[in-house]
Amino acid sequence: MITLVIHNHRHELDDIGNKERDAMGSEMANSNNKDAEMSKHIPVLRDEASQMLAITRDGIYLDLTAGYGGHSEMIYQQLSSQGQLIMFDRDPEAITYIKNNMSQWEERWRAKSKGTPPKTHVIHTVFSAVKEHTKALGVYGQVSGVLADLGVSNAQLTSGYRGFSFICDGPLDMRMDTRSDLTASDVLRTSSFEELRDIFTLYGEEPKAHYVAQAIVQQRKKKPITTTHELADLVKQTIYYRKPAKRHPATRIFQALRIYVNQELKELSLILKEIYYVLNTRGRCGIIAFHSLEDRLVKQHIKQLAQMNQTSQGADIQFFARLPDQKIPPQVKIITPFPCFASKTEIEQNAQARSARLRVFEKL
Repeated sequence: MITLVIHNHRHELDDIGNKERDAMGSEMANSNNKDAEMSKHIPVLRDEASQMLAITRDGIYLDLTAGYGGHSEMIYQQLSSQGQLIMFDRDPEAITYIKNNMSQWEERWRAKSKGTPPKTHVIHTVFSAVKEHTKALGVYGQVSGVLADLGVSNAQLTSGYRGFSFICDGPLDMRMDTRSDLTASDVLRTSSFEELRDIFTLYGEEPKAHYVAQAIVQQRKKKPITTTHELADLVKQTIYYRKPAKRHPATRIFQALRIYVNQELKELSLILKEIYYVLNTRGRCGIIAFHSLEDRLVKQHIKQLAQMNQTSQGADIQFFARLPDQKIPPQVKIITPFPCFASKTEIEQNAQARSARLRVFEKL
C-alpha cells in the first residue's frame, strides 16, 4: 500500500481541467495542422520569466522542460555568441520538434545579431539528471539561470494516442517518456483498491476517490479499462454532484494518474534539492507551477533555503544531507515573496495561463 502524507489544506484544481475545457472550444475544434503547430508555441508568463531571471547575454541557461521551445527560444534570442542554452525534456516528440526547428531559431537570431549563434544542447532525459549532465558539460555551478514550466502542453493534451486527457479518445498511456514501461492502463489493471484510492486522494485530491477506485475494481472484473473515454465515462457515472460542475468529473482522476505514472512530484523534489548547486553566484531559478501540489513543494523548498540564510534553527538540515561536499549552508534571496501570476491580457490571449504561478529565487 502507498504511504501517504495528506495535508489538510484547501487546494486549487490542476489546470488540466481548464485546458480540457478550453481545448473543447471552437478554436480547438478547428484542428488543421497549422493551428496545431502554433498552439505549441505559447509559453505562459514569458515576459515575467524573462524579467525575473534577469537574463544576461553571455550567460549559461537551462530550460528543464523545453517542450516545444516557447521559453527556450525566448532565452536563446537574448543570448550573445558567448551564451549557452541547455534544454532538457523527457518527451521524445518535443526533443525531435526542437531539433527540427533550431535552424529557424538561428535565422531569427542572425537577423538581429552578428557572429556565431549561442551554443545549444538538447538532452532527452528527466530533469532530475541535471547534476550529471551539467557536470558532463563542464557547467556545474556556473549556470546563470534555470527555468522549469511544469505544465502539460497542448500538443500532449490534444494528441489522442498519448492518452493524457479525454479531449480525444485514445489508449490510456500518459507516459511523458514513451521509453518508460508503466502506462495509466497498467495502473488501473494491476493496482489494488487501496492503492487506487490513495493515488486519487494524494495526487488528485479527489474527495470521492473511494467510490472511483471501487468502480474501477468492479469494472475490470468484466473488462479492462484501456481508453481515455472508457475511464472518463466510468468516472462520470460514478461521481454525482448536486450542482452542475464546472469541470468534467474525471479531471482530478486524470491528473492523479498522470502524476503517478510520470512520478512528477518525485522528480520535482529531486530537482529542487539539486538546482541550488547547479547555479553560480547570483544565478536565478524560476519554476512555473499549475496546481497546488507542485506549487507547495516549490514554495516550501524556497522557504527552506531562506531559513538557512541566518541560522540552522528551525531548518531541516537533513533536507540537504545527501548532497556531498557542501561546507556552507545555502544562501538565497527570494525574488518573488508572492507568486507571479499572468496578466489579464495574457489570460485573454491564452486561457491556459490563468492557473500558472511563477516563483523565483537567487543564489547569493
